[in-house]
Amino acid sequence: MSAKLGSSANPFVRRGNQYFLRLQRHSLRSSYRNERAYLPPVLVNSLPKSGTHLLTQVVEALPSNKDWGTFLVSSPSLTMREVPARRMEKRIVRLMPGEAAKGHLYWSRVCAAAIHERKVCSLFIYRDPRDVAASEAHYLADMNRWHRMHREYAKLADPADQLLLSIQGLEPQDGARSVVYPNIGQRVSNYLGWLEDPNTVAVRFEDLTDPDKIDGALTRIIDSYIATTQATGGDTVFEVKALVARCRQSINPKRSHTYREGGGREVWRRTFSKEHVRAFKDVAGELLIDLGYERDLDWTV
Repeated sequence: MSAKLGSSANPFVRRGNQYFLRLQRHSLRSSYRNERAYLPPVLVNSLPKSGTHLLTQVVEALPSNKDWGTFLVSSPSLTMREVPARRMEKRIVRLMPGEAAKGHLYWSRVCAAAIHERKVCSLFIYRDPRDVAASEAHYLADMNRWHRMHREYAKLADPADQLLLSIQGLEPQDGARSVVYPNIGQRVSNYLGWLEDPNTVAVRFEDLTDPDKIDGALTRIIDSYIATTQATGGDTVFEVKALVARCRQSINPKRSHTYREGGGREVWRRTFSKEHVRAFKDVAGELLIDLGYERDLDWTV
């Protein structure tokens, strides 16, 4: 598999590699489609900073693991302008047999229907939004200098202010601000439909990093993959336990270009202050309850 071609920390290098893979994809499309027609495409979808690389490593152990550089992004980091769902639909329909695609794809009826009709094994990973905000603040301030929001984070010298930006976002100011960044609650809400989508398996980042829960999460993924393979006409017999073991062994966080020590579950407890807690409850307190991360609004650091 050519997954390593897309692992550079430099987004321009990654995009160049993805372009190279797409050229290969078009030149080999017909022969590859015939050879692996029985394998479904797999889509690794997530909100940014929620475990895209982790779930990608799981998928690397599946038969459908060919990386052709496809990344379905509803709001590209360089423009931050939402791509129409109909355009994303066309890209979903063009996914190849056995292809493992990645994405930060908003839920829409159009895209959900295209995934169902194309018989894509649709996987969605989500994470405690507090950890998303904490991880994002570090990533956009210090790691991704080509993201359109990097300049806004770089203006803030204090990491506490950068974290507050990730929570509260940026509102337009009398038309003068060229960049509008929704708050964390609004950003997460764009993806919530995948949690209810009958053709998508939604897994928690926390479950894939918990030794007591990982096998259950992997089994759900593999069961869905097998069912999708059967729907495409494939008759391959899979040994679920063996495939679970392969997927588990495929996970290595240090292979991610965004990996850093101390990442993982409940990162927010090391970074949130009382001010961050109040701000988060204002914009996404109920969201934590809906996602099952809190029982009420009485949580604190």
